[in-house]
Amino acid sequence: MAELLKTVKECSPACLERLVIDVLVKMGYGGSRNEAGMAIGRSGDKGIDGVLNQDRLGLDVIYIQAKRWQAPVGRPEIQKSRARCKATA
Repeated sequence: MAELLKTVKECSPACLERLVIDVLVKMGYGGSRNEAGMAIGRSGDKGIDGVLNQDRLGLDVIYIQAKRWQAPVGRPEIQKSRARCKATA
């Protein structure tokens, strides 16, 4: 487990974003990777690292922000992330 955690901590930001999307799809969010999950993670993405479509038409969308934090994430950071998601939607 320690080796897996070390690998995740050391992977590139793009790798981490794809990993988070893949894990969420495997957990049942959004159907299959090809039809539902997309890592965005590029300049100008407004903090949105990935998108999961909950239905085939893409009407129900979950926006993902993947971060590597060592400590618990506090309320201010969650509120900033939520504000970015609302601005993007």
